[in-house]
Amino acid sequence: MSFLSLKTCTLIEQPVAHEHGFHQLILATSGVTELSIEGLGERVTRERGCLIPSSYHHEYLGDGCNRTLVLDVPLEHLPKIA
Repeated sequence: MSFLSLKTCTLIEQPVAHEHGFHQLILATSGVTELSIEGLGERVTRERGCLIPSSYHHEYLGDGCNRTLVLDVPLEHLPKIA
């Protein structure tokens, strides 16, 4: 992945677990998503978003009525720290 990717989706009511080689910023415009990152659980709502670091295992479960913004941020777009 070499570009930022922004998409909207409705997260399903079935658990999904995975990890990937890029960061993700998750914001909800409606509904609720249950999210666990490396075993620590939270809820993503209109008032509370989440940043998922690259290579962190995470699991999520939508309420089926959510609208979620997902921004994928490839590592090559981050500034290098000397």
